[in-house]
Amino acid sequence: MKTRNIKQFKELILRYESIELAEIVESEGDPEKLTGFGRKDQCTLCTALKGFPGDSHNDMCEACIWHRIVPRYLACRSDKNAKTYSNIGNAFTSQMLLKAFKARAKYMRSVLKKLRIKQP
Repeated sequence: MKTRNIKQFKELILRYESIELAEIVESEGDPEKLTGFGRKDQCTLCTALKGFPGDSHNDMCEACIWHRIVPRYLACRSDKNAKTYSNIGNAFTSQMLLKAFKARAKYMRSVLKKLRIKQP
């Protein structure tokens, strides 16, 4: 299945990199409010895949760029991709969340490099 959310992946990298501490504090440290993180119905990458043929969650995961790194359902939060994902979800201070967003962006850039996709 063709990867259909590369553009959104690049945009998410830039979003993670642009988040500032004041914005995190204003959102009460809620990554979902900042990026849609953690919910398939609000995730930037998941919502980009809605409406394509094979709209089931499994088909959506197969069309996601994360699936090219870890070929399984919910690849975004599995195996190699789990650490930076979990660090966002488990951050309990604004500073930890900021650091986790920056680390996820850095990791996502390494994914693009590994897949030989142009950086944003």
